[in-house]
Amino acid sequence: MYQLWFDDAGTMRSAGLMNPARSAQTVLLRGTVDDSSGMGITVEPAGAPPTPPPRPSPC
Repeated sequence: MYQLWFDDAGTMRSAGLMNPARSAQTVLLRGTVDDSSGMGITVEPAGAPPTPPPRPSPC
């Protein structure tokens, strides 16, 4: 599972999930962009709660 994130001045906020089993997909991000300074994507185990890792790596 891929987790999408908004970066709010260093605080990561969940923006949705992507299914790695699909070869093509469109994902509508959940939440508003507001003052986000960036986005992130992490690989998460199935069933993981939507909490950011301690230090998400930039893509």
